[in-house]
Amino acid sequence: MIDENNAKLEKSDNQDFEADSHHSELEHNPELLEKYIKTLEEEIGHNSRVVGVLEIGSYANGEGVPGFSDVDTRVYVESDDMYIFNFAGHKKSEEVFEENGEVKDFLAEYGKKPIENFTWTDFNIPMWDELEKDLDIPIEFGLSDKRFANFELENIENSPTNEHSFLMKRKIIYDPNNFLSNWKKRLEGKKYSKMVNFYSDQYLNGLSQKLYNGLEITHDDLEDIRSRKKIQWVKRAVRHIREAITTKVYSESGEIVHKKEDILKFYKKHLPEEYDFVSRLYYWKTDYEKRQKIIKGCLQNPKKYSQKFEEMTGRLERVISEVKELDLS
Repeated sequence: MIDENNAKLEKSDNQDFEADSHHSELEHNPELLEKYIKTLEEEIGHNSRVVGVLEIGSYANGEGVPGFSDVDTRVYVESDDMYIFNFAGHKKSEEVFEENGEVKDFLAEYGKKPIENFTWTDFNIPMWDELEKDLDIPIEFGLSDKRFANFELENIENSPTNEHSFLMKRKIIYDPNNFLSNWKKRLEGKKYSKMVNFYSDQYLNGLSQKLYNGLEITHDDLEDIRSRKKIQWVKRAVRHIREAITTKVYSESGEIVHKKEDILKFYKKHLPEEYDFVSRLYYWKTDYEKRQKIIKGCLQNPKKYSQKFEEMTGRLERVISEVKELDLS
């Protein structure tokens, strides 16, 4: 098994394993991880090197469901030839990137190089399909240039960054030069006011518009349920349940709490009247049989489940409001 604090490619004595809620196939199997890294380096090209991999999805939160959950990763790369970006949307020119204030500051500090933007539509999504066929596991990724990630983390006191969330709430599974583990040690237990505001705006000051948009199960949602076995409203509801606590604890102490068992313990201790509702949402997301049943129900009668989601959203709004008002001192 790959140790989280010193994650390197090592041979495991036991190649036979079963994925569980905390551990994916990619984490267990060094040969599979090595193949994954090699494939990405070849496809990215430009003499790129993968220098770190985080597991950022359900398995990192103790919510994985083998047979349903994708292996979601964040992959840190480096190239001597250029900077590698992974912004959504259409490919942008180098000039457009330089107009971005943060990118402009980054280039001023690290020096100008050609910029290559790998867009999600042109690169990530097609690669996910190829990787699933090649590795025989459903896997997704986002790319980050190591130097830009380093720049953002160095400036975290002045500007919030999603890199903090990726690093502190997720699991390191590949880190040959300790880039990720060293940053994690530097950030652990430290509270940054910019990050408190950043997280609060997303998870304590109301529900996201995406969750409201997902109340009605559309044709596209049904296709997503069939092909990827994901129920977006349930996924986003659990995220709010989890991240509200993560944000509340972080804003008080600088500590990060995000695993399913710890989130449930928190609700049981501080909001026992909401514990059954919270447990129910986790059950919908993480129990294999229940998830199968909900998927079948959504496909057969999407209107019924749209109504159910709408009813539960009102309760979810109340829970988030109660978390915000908690006094943990």
